[in-house]
Amino acid sequence: MDGKVSTVTKTVYVSSNGRAVTVFRRPDFYYALTNPKGELKLYFPSSNEVFSRTDPALASGEELLMLFLLGRASDLGLSNFGYKGSVSVREEGFIKRTFTSPEAARPTVEIVYDNYLPIYCCYTDPSGRVLSKKYFSHYIRESRFVFPGRVDDITYNAHKKDSTVVRTLYSNLQIDSSAPEFDFEIPAGAKPVQIDPTTLK
Repeated sequence: MDGKVSTVTKTVYVSSNGRAVTVFRRPDFYYALTNPKGELKLYFPSSNEVFSRTDPALASGEELLMLFLLGRASDLGLSNFGYKGSVSVREEGFIKRTFTSPEAARPTVEIVYDNYLPIYCCYTDPSGRVLSKKYFSHYIRESRFVFPGRVDDITYNAHKKDSTVVRTLYSNLQIDSSAPEFDFEIPAGAKPVQIDPTTLK
C-alpha cells in the first residue's frame, strides 16, 4: 500500500476565553480562527480571501491543543460526540481503551496510552475496515500541560487501495502571551470564498 506523505507546520495561539488563532506555515500559509461557538474562519493573505463556517465540531475546544490544555485529552474529545469508553486493558506495557458510539454506523475508536498519554488512535468502520490511524509523539512539556509536538495522520482510501499521510508539526505553542497573533483580525475587505476545508493542509 503506497502512502503519500505531506508535512504541515503550524503554530497555535490560544486565549483563556477559548479563541484560537492557528497560523499554518507550510505547505500553505493561512490563518484559521475558531471560538467555542464553532465559528471557523480561514483567511488566505495571498489572495485576501476568507472562508466561513459554523459547526459545533469545529469549536476551538475540539482543537487538539485545547483538548490537552483543558484536560480532555484522555478520550481525544470523543465523549463530546456521544462515545463511551470501555474498561482499560493493559497490553505489552501500554493501556488500551476502545470507544464506541450509540450510533451503529459510526466507527469504533481504539486509543493506546503510554504513561497516561495517548500515543495511538485507530478508527475502524462497522465492517472492520481501518479508516484511519493517528500517532502522537514528541511530547512537549509546558508548565500547565503536555502536548504532542508531532501528529501523524494516516487515512486509508478503500477504492484506490492507498493511503494519505499528513504529518503535523507544532512549534512555538502560545497560551495567553503577548504575541501579536492573539489579536489577529481578518481584514474587513477580505473576499468571501467557498472551499472544502478538508482539502487544506
